[in-house]
Amino acid sequence: MYLLIVEVSQKQAYIFRSLKLRDNVENSARIAEVVSKEYFNKITGRDNMAEHIVYSGGGHTVLEFDEKSEALEFAKKLTLRARLEFDGMELFTKIMEYDESLSPAKNAEELSKQLEIKKSMRKSAFRRKSFGGTRQKKVGVRGTTKYESPDSVKDKNKDIYRGYSQSKDFRDLTGEDEETGFIAVVHIDGNSMGARVADIRKRNYGSWEEFRETSKKFSECVDSDFKRTYDEMLDVVVDNMDSGMLKDISKEDFLPVRKLILEGDDVCFVCNGRIGLECANIFLEKLKNKINSVDNKNYYAAAGVCIVHGKFPFYRAYEIAERLCSNAKKMVAKMIADGKITEGSAIDWHIEYGEAGDTVEKIRKEYIADDNTDMVLRPYITGKDNGICYNTFRRIVTELMKDPEKMDISRGKLKELREAIKQGRKNAEYFIKINRMEDILTEPIYNYYKDKNENVSRIEDIMIKNSIYVRDSENHERCVVFDAIECADMFEKLEEVKKS
Repeated sequence: MYLLIVEVSQKQAYIFRSLKLRDNVENSARIAEVVSKEYFNKITGRDNMAEHIVYSGGGHTVLEFDEKSEALEFAKKLTLRARLEFDGMELFTKIMEYDESLSPAKNAEELSKQLEIKKSMRKSAFRRKSFGGTRQKKVGVRGTTKYESPDSVKDKNKDIYRGYSQSKDFRDLTGEDEETGFIAVVHIDGNSMGARVADIRKRNYGSWEEFRETSKKFSECVDSDFKRTYDEMLDVVVDNMDSGMLKDISKEDFLPVRKLILEGDDVCFVCNGRIGLECANIFLEKLKNKINSVDNKNYYAAAGVCIVHGKFPFYRAYEIAERLCSNAKKMVAKMIADGKITEGSAIDWHIEYGEAGDTVEKIRKEYIADDNTDMVLRPYITGKDNGICYNTFRRIVTELMKDPEKMDISRGKLKELREAIKQGRKNAEYFIKINRMEDILTEPIYNYYKDKNENVSRIEDIMIKNSIYVRDSENHERCVVFDAIECADMFEKLEEVKKS
């Protein structure tokens, strides 16, 4: 028996190489298409290629063949056809004979290692760029034929969801032009999925077939659960639209959310900037209720949200969202290692008005005040109702920021407070005092944290009396309200709508 692994390399660069949303959507569909059983059937002229698929997950697909010649023929057909149909896509394959002296899991690991070796030995890091068109017509090219793209990636933008059209352009998401409208690029990735796959592989399997079926079922469950979670999140958005709660951000009959990547536990979508944080939080909350039927564990994930102008380079925004997601993951891992939580999801974000730094560390340096206090608390743990968590931030931004008249604080005063926070704690506290904000800001927040102090976050929840600051485990002062003030004009609350 021979194993064949297929992987699309540089997926993000391929998907986001265009500045147009509709092209990004189509490029993502092309990647999903090229590793699908339908495409395998098409290039081979058979209808049973699903029988050869071992599993698909982690960015690659593994197949099995009885003979090496059969595997080699398939690899040639796949790579040639993909190169002709999907201009600029980088596809790798590797064939390995199954070693009976090794366990099924060891064979799978060795196959992945051999693919990585092959990728590292590529002759050049340079790739031929697209000549302009993304769909190729049938024309002779030195004795070969260029094929049109599969029908499954055409006209994806005409999909209708519960009566709403999928957004074709970024201005459809924002309801405004690129100069004034903001979009949110959301990247979500499952926590500890590699460890869960490793645990699956460590099981004692009596045969390759048993390993294959378990691995395939696990990857299918992950893919199905994450897709179902996305649909549930989208339903919450649509329910809010139907109830008239999003009329300020909705443009005509367009959905303010557009899926870009949804393969396994790798998720990316773009949405109206004002609902980016809520969409990410709802996804994480819906996801944790799912249980994989193979390892019987719930899912936890991290989300990175980059909120930018529609004219901001999209691939750059995706890279920032990806790094923010990684930052949230690191925070969860540290909290678990410190024994503060046993599991959990987290969210981190950044609102960019100009040019962002290259790393999260550089971005966060901009949020260090003149007296070295930290202006932000994020990332936040989600799904908790006590301590310093996303629900705490949500409570502050909705109660303190969205109805300033109720608290006798004008929006202008809140923005001035933001500038005072940048100057340091003493300036912020003096500003609050002379503007008589103590009863509105400091006392309610202090009492809230005092009542909810259960050490559920990396912050020790030591609220400083008559202040809007807390001290973290390293005795470093962090501002409680800056995150909410910054989001005051960039936040729209989403609620679970009760249906009659």
